[in-house]
Amino acid sequence: MLELGRLNTRRNQSELSQGLSLFPHHVIDAVDWSRFAYTQYATDEPYLCNSVMLFESLHRLGSRAERLLLYPSNFRISDAGTDNESRESRLLRKARDDYNVNLEPVEVVRRNSHDSGKATWTESYTKLLAFNQTQYDRVLSLDSDSTVLQTMDELFLLPLVPLALPRAYWLSASERMMSSQVLLIQPSKYEYERVAKAIDTAGPDDYDMEIVNQLYRDNAMILPHRPYDLLTAEFRDTGVVHKAYMGSEEEPFNPEAILKEAKFLHFSDWPMPKPWIPASPQMVDGRKPKCIEDQRHNSTDCSQQQIWLGFYKDFARRRQKFMGQIILRKSRTVFMTYLATTAPVHSTRQRVAVPRNTTLKATKWPLALRFIKGAIHGAIIVPVSLHAAFAVLIVALDHNVKDLGLPASIVFRNQTSYNRFWDGRNHLTVIITSVRNLTRSFLANSHRSPLADRAETDRIIRILIAILYATKNHLRAGWGAEIIPGTAINPSTGDATLTPEYSDLLPKGLYSCDDRGLGLVLQLTFFVEQYIKKGTDKEWFHAPQASQMQVQLNAMVDAYGKMETIRLTPIPIAHLIHQKQVLALFGGVLPFALVDQMDYWAILVVSLVMFTLYGIDGIGSQLEDPFGYDRNDIKMDFIVEDIRSEISVLLEEWKRAGEQGSEMFVGKGQGTGSGGVDIADHANGAT
Repeated sequence: MLELGRLNTRRNQSELSQGLSLFPHHVIDAVDWSRFAYTQYATDEPYLCNSVMLFESLHRLGSRAERLLLYPSNFRISDAGTDNESRESRLLRKARDDYNVNLEPVEVVRRNSHDSGKATWTESYTKLLAFNQTQYDRVLSLDSDSTVLQTMDELFLLPLVPLALPRAYWLSASERMMSSQVLLIQPSKYEYERVAKAIDTAGPDDYDMEIVNQLYRDNAMILPHRPYDLLTAEFRDTGVVHKAYMGSEEEPFNPEAILKEAKFLHFSDWPMPKPWIPASPQMVDGRKPKCIEDQRHNSTDCSQQQIWLGFYKDFARRRQKFMGQIILRKSRTVFMTYLATTAPVHSTRQRVAVPRNTTLKATKWPLALRFIKGAIHGAIIVPVSLHAAFAVLIVALDHNVKDLGLPASIVFRNQTSYNRFWDGRNHLTVIITSVRNLTRSFLANSHRSPLADRAETDRIIRILIAILYATKNHLRAGWGAEIIPGTAINPSTGDATLTPEYSDLLPKGLYSCDDRGLGLVLQLTFFVEQYIKKGTDKEWFHAPQASQMQVQLNAMVDAYGKMETIRLTPIPIAHLIHQKQVLALFGGVLPFALVDQMDYWAILVVSLVMFTLYGIDGIGSQLEDPFGYDRNDIKMDFIVEDIRSEISVLLEEWKRAGEQGSEMFVGKGQGTGSGGVDIADHANGAT
């Protein structure tokens, strides 16, 4: 048995986990990736959603292999916009159209079971249909109740064997049980016949895991479970030696380091339910990892608990947003409305391709009649009510005390906060425009460059996208907080989270200088400057072009500096104090000025006037810092994801054109294969 996870374990795990970086670029580019596929099976709607979420992760991470989804043949795929379209149909269309998944209807392989505790596994035999997918040389089957943390394309290039899989490290080593959560299969008619025969003769307690162990226990290649099969339960055991996973007792268990190196995370925390099934607070509190008390330093370490809870919160956020798109999207227009009106989901692993050239659907209620979502009423109802009550008091006094009145005249207007909001949006547009222009120039001028130089261009385009994320997170961070490169900012604490958001875009080996006062945005612009210099030296573009690129780069840095100024320069406290005092004074004397002429109508007038003034003040307080997470702030997550989607299409088209020796956006390229339209053919057909 070939055991990559046993022989010289630490060295093999370290080398293999480096992925495709182990192979020269010319070797990777020469591989026919259409021979390989990640495969998923789904037997019902919840698992279908899980599978599509997993394919989204592979698509976002840039996996080169194809994707294959085995789904029940009774699921029907309707055309977009069809009335009463099922959620299964929308999920399947999304997988096919957005993530280039090949769909294959199959008959679900199931067995009857009277044990409710094993109901989850009764249809797991369907997974083994992957052995029959002989249209591929190799398929990688991944359990869908998992999260893909990094691409695993390198596994397809391992030596050919019928089956490669990791050991079930959480079980006793004497049992020599292998895990079926990750199966690297070489499909063949012979192997499928063996598997089908084993299914037909399986015992009452034999499921997919037992089948593969019976057939391949002595002749399978063993993959290292570290980093290819990490259980969430590993983080639930605090204060213990993690020998089974780590491979030895000497190496300490560092939760952050283990998570960083892992490529595949499987949710397994029995008796905790799967992450898409709601768990009671009592269940979560009883099963979450305990904080570790350090008596020597009188401190408490809760990092392992936060990481474990983060797994479930991240999955729930991604699934909620993902299913929200499916449930609400009867058209792309509704999808836009959903994204625009939903609070930002700061999942570090989600990338949403935003449809373009669409019009927002009108809300159910006219804006003038909206008093909750997006409105300021909740923040000002208390002061407005207090002024109304005060006006009632003044009217009552006027009826009993003659000649009571105090004339007053106050003019109030403040546009400072709105100017900050609008300036922040304009500066963000400058950065986006510069990134677009630099991307266009770099790709157009390196179209025919050698392979090594094309890799450098690919790297710098990713850095340009990373600049957008770094700008967003830098503006949202509490100043003085450490920003870990490639991570998102936690909206509740203002600190960088442990889950990567754009680490795949950053140069390898990049370290942060934030603790020394250098922001990541400025740090990344040095790579762009060096690329422009290198391109000039290699005559990819002439001096005037390089000068224009420098102008774009300088404009980007200038806009970033102006946004930083908005973030770091609040409205002076003296101005705010005086504004609040004048507003309160005006509201206090206004009833005296109106009561003689208006009697009880003064109550309504005072309420309306103070509603207007406190509304202006409340809006100003929200717009003062336009880069946060409030509903009325700039939708930075939405904008950045939109630009990433746009530039990713340009980069993919540039790669395709380079591989085929054609021009970008011309010919039967990747775009037409994934839902694009050949404009020339369409025009000729119309003629």
